[in-house]
Amino acid sequence: MQESIETESDSPQLEQMRWSAILGLALAAFSFLVLIGPAWWFLPVLATACCGLALWGLDPELRARRHRVVPLLGLCLSLFIIGLAPTAHFSRSRHLESLCKKYGREWIEMVMRKQLHEAHQMSLPMNGRAIDHDSMLELYRSTQRIDQNFMSFEQNTVVRHLVLLGETAAIEYEGMTEAQSNDEYDAVTLHYSVVGTADGAERSVPLSLVLRRMRPVAGRSSHWEVPNFEIREQP
Repeated sequence: MQESIETESDSPQLEQMRWSAILGLALAAFSFLVLIGPAWWFLPVLATACCGLALWGLDPELRARRHRVVPLLGLCLSLFIIGLAPTAHFSRSRHLESLCKKYGREWIEMVMRKQLHEAHQMSLPMNGRAIDHDSMLELYRSTQRIDQNFMSFEQNTVVRHLVLLGETAAIEYEGMTEAQSNDEYDAVTLHYSVVGTADGAERSVPLSLVLRRMRPVAGRSSHWEVPNFEIREQP
């Protein structure tokens, strides 16, 4: 009996499979990072491969013993994460969409009401925004860089089209095509159509807005910004 145990523990195959199982379990433990972003997808895939190799590479007599516990645990954990990740990403995308729809609509309405300074503020990161209306006007009067940036914003094709349509135009939400998240920021691309009358003719302006925010951290909220917007090409 003692000789059998020594032979089993000294088996090169068993030693190789043991390290493969340990590596697979470690990779499976870190596989939860895939819930942060798709860049980590290689972790559960490698974990599955290592644990599968460790389990099925064992001699049939050894598979039924304690040596299969570690690779089975790693295999189950990695497969669980592979199944969980798509659902988690879908749920997060829908959550981000619900948060952004209202913000995007408010930005469009603000431009159509010709509240261009306020709309421009919504396109800036929080550390570049004014605290209130009075400080906002002073910021544009006293800061040349901000004022030049606003002039470019005012002449943007999207802004000019929305101002021309006016606040009576109808805003139709058409959906989201992209949502990205990493450990620094969330970003989504939303699509709208603004339909109204300009110069006596009915016009429809298809818009794409990119909304972004820094990821919220404990004790500090985060605010959305609209850094990019453009007229969407119709298929």
